[in-house]
Amino acid sequence: MKTQFALILLIICTSCAKEEVLSESPSLIGKWTHYSANDAWETVLIDEDGSGKVWFYTNGKLKEETKTKTWYTEDNRLYLGKVTFSLQPYTISEFPKMISQEEIIAFDTMVVGARVMQLNQLNFVEKL
Repeated sequence: MKTQFALILLIICTSCAKEEVLSESPSLIGKWTHYSANDAWETVLIDEDGSGKVWFYTNGKLKEETKTKTWYTEDNRLYLGKVTFSLQPYTISEFPKMISQEEIIAFDTMVVGARVMQLNQLNFVEKL
C-alpha cells in the first residue's frame, strides 16, 4: 500500500511541473511527419489550441493512433497528456526552423522553405 501511494504521489508531483505547449513553445504548433520507410511514417499533430495526437502508419496503413490530449513540455521534452504511459515523451533535439536548401535524409525530404524540427533526433517535416 505504501509503495502504491508513493508511486501515485511521484506521478502527481512530476506531472505538475509540465507547462502547456502554447505557453512555453508555440513554435511547435503544426502537423509534423517523419518517414522511417517509404510506407512507414509517424505524424504528430499539435493544434493551435495546444491539443493533438499521434498516428503511426505501417505498410501505408494506419497501425495505431492516440487519443486527443493536451501537449505539455518540460526540459526539452514533449508530452502528450500530463501522465503518459504508452507513448514515451519526445525529446526536442532541435526546435522548428526553416530549410534554406533542399535536403534528403533517409526517407525524409525537406524542401526549401519547409519547417523542420527534430524529435528524438529524427527529422519531422511540417505538412501543410
